Amino acid sequence: MTASPMITISSEDADRLARLLEARHGDIVEQLEDELVRAHIIPLADMPADVARLGSRVRYESDGTTRDVVLVWPHEASLAESRISVLSPIGAALLGLRPGQRIAWPLPGDRTAELTALSVEQPL
Repeated sequence: MTASPMITISSEDADRLARLLEARHGDIVEQLEDELVRAHIIPLADMPADVARLGSRVRYESDGTTRDVVLVWPHEASLAESRISVLSPIGAALLGLRPGQRIAWPLPGDRTAELTALSVEQPL
């Protein structure tokens, strides 16, 4: 299994995610809380442009398939528009990654996804 890479999250996103997670329960919440604990948290103004954060368009590869998604808050999610919630397994896995970083992330049904971030674009 791939070791979890160091991730970077803006302090604004970390604070908002922490508040959101307080009201939720389940495996994905625990996994995302663990990610936040080990994350390098910095001010949004100092965030590198190539780090996946809320609003980022991320191209990633998993199991030989490349996908493009936008990371969003749960109420903004739309599979038809490739907008995935940060509280979904794939959204939580991509948060904080940079191109070239790889992560193994647990999925429902005792499965694991190996994801590699290929590119990250920030909203205009």
